[in-house]
Amino acid sequence: MSFSDLAAKRSARLKQQQHQQQQRDKIDDVTDDIASDKKATDDNPINPIIRPISILNDDIQVEQTSTKGRGVFARRDIKRGTTVLSTKATMIALEHSYLDKHCSYTAIPGGTHGKPPLARCSLCKKTHYISKHAQRLDWPVHKRECECLRAAKTTPEDSIRLMARLVWMRDCKRADGDTDWEKQLDGLHETYDLLSEEDKVGLGERVRQFALYFTKGEVSRLQNSDVDVSIPYAMRLLNKIQTNAFALQNSDAVGVAIAPLAALVNHDMHPNCTSQFTRADDTLSVVLFKDVKKGQEITTSYVDQTLPWDMQRDALWKQYRFDIGECPKDNNEGNGSVDKDTLLNTVNAAEKFYFDDPLRAFQRLQPYYDTVESAYAPASRVRVRYLRVCFAIMITIAQLDNMPTWAPRLTVELGRKTVGALKLILPYGHPIRALTLAEVAKQMLADSGEERNMMELAVVDKLEKCVLALDESRMETQIGYGKDSALEGYLVEEIEEIRKEIQMRRLATVAV
Repeated sequence: MSFSDLAAKRSARLKQQQHQQQQRDKIDDVTDDIASDKKATDDNPINPIIRPISILNDDIQVEQTSTKGRGVFARRDIKRGTTVLSTKATMIALEHSYLDKHCSYTAIPGGTHGKPPLARCSLCKKTHYISKHAQRLDWPVHKRECECLRAAKTTPEDSIRLMARLVWMRDCKRADGDTDWEKQLDGLHETYDLLSEEDKVGLGERVRQFALYFTKGEVSRLQNSDVDVSIPYAMRLLNKIQTNAFALQNSDAVGVAIAPLAALVNHDMHPNCTSQFTRADDTLSVVLFKDVKKGQEITTSYVDQTLPWDMQRDALWKQYRFDIGECPKDNNEGNGSVDKDTLLNTVNAAEKFYFDDPLRAFQRLQPYYDTVESAYAPASRVRVRYLRVCFAIMITIAQLDNMPTWAPRLTVELGRKTVGALKLILPYGHPIRALTLAEVAKQMLADSGEERNMMELAVVDKLEKCVLALDESRMETQIGYGKDSALEGYLVEEIEEIRKEIQMRRLATVAV
């Protein structure tokens, strides 16, 4: 096999994996964690406790506090990298573009990494399953979903279908005499009574979409006793979904899920854990990226922790209806010579359309680069926001068939700057750090075109640097994602493949 064949093989492998592993900065795929008791907490190891509610496992228990409602607390000293809770989602719904790529019951992707191809439902021809067993387990819910999918002109969004699946499962549990399942659903925190009239109008429009889908176009049936879903009930249930749903994701957000146990973890501006789907299925893991002491609360961030303070504040108020207050004076947000609002508005606008037109999006942001680098402190979250969006745009540009010749090198350069900035504001092992490190290493590997003009030893040196970068990501991944995560598995496989290529290149060089 020639050197060019080795590079081509590597490029093909990376291109195939790119869709699954691409970092979605536009959706904070790691820190968009949602919980049930939506109350901000102080970064205080010990909180006033009224009583323990339930022991979840050897590591954690649910406790009722005198100031914040329920929360999850450590029962012993726990090291970072520990998965303190793994729980199956109560219900999932895939985003419509992933219905043919993932199992609708387990969320497992089909036909990749040795997994069997998915089997399609022969009736609705939309849902797919990893096995006959999974299809049988989903049938009590899907038999009604199947009818609605066949009747619908277009497939509703995932949150609407999740709501319908929850109602159908509720009815199944009622028929079986299981009251505990519905109690978990009823106990989810809601913010409905705090919504403005404008917000309630928007919620009502989405409930109308649900009613059309759920009743197969006969909306009047929603009030009938055979359906048992009133408009007020639907409004509050949809609000609970919006407030408590987790993004069902590996590297891409492939749908939404409800997991009441994990939803007990409260928000904090200085969290010590993340809640995420780390195994490429419907198992949600709560993983510590900081050490915690016995009695300390386990907390997460409901929004992207790298966003500027004001953006976090707006997002938390909009979705969870609590206010974290003004930005602390020592927060290092930066006071660059470029107007902060103008810069962030430009970044936000570019983020919205970069998947459709990445070159135009980058052209909108590129003129600010030198000013941002000179005017904002290295740890400014305004700078971090700018760099992360620029890096995400460049990753997309680097995948274009007509990719500009300058794109690969600039992508790697921006990636390295982004990693450097993230290391200033996030602790070692934070999932965002780990994922960004992996993405930078992938972009280094993907730039195989430069190797045509390099000496063979220089190519080997480059590949060894890529292995070091991948291994650095792997070590942080073990902390932020816990051991044996899907991302760690990918990184281990990639490191092995690159080491094989290095060995072959060295042998070929010696033979010459």
